[in-house]
Amino acid sequence: GQESRPAAPVAASYTKTMSDNAPQALQVTADRSAKAVVVRWEYELPALEFRIYRKKGDEGLELYKAVEGSDKVLYDRQVQINNSYVYGVQAVTLAGLRSKIVFSTINF
Repeated sequence: GQESRPAAPVAASYTKTMSDNAPQALQVTADRSAKAVVVRWEYELPALEFRIYRKKGDEGLELYKAVEGSDKVLYDRQVQINNSYVYGVQAVTLAGLRSKIVFSTINF
């Protein structure tokens, strides 16, 4: 009859790119005497690096800095008084997996 030949089997694979472990205890504080915003976080696993994202006012969120996996603090001295800033921190594991980004906002 009018039957098609069976199609060749299709193989698929899934590559995990996200880590389930996001940075914890994100604190964003103003150090007005140093004219800086201090961003602190905790992370319980070894990390390759941390990516810090920043958004000023109505501007878009962008990658601000990447710091060593042993660092858990960032001093942002490129801030201006009377502005709102959003900071996000993302961990990159030793295996190259990225965590969710955790956010905090500060009015400087």
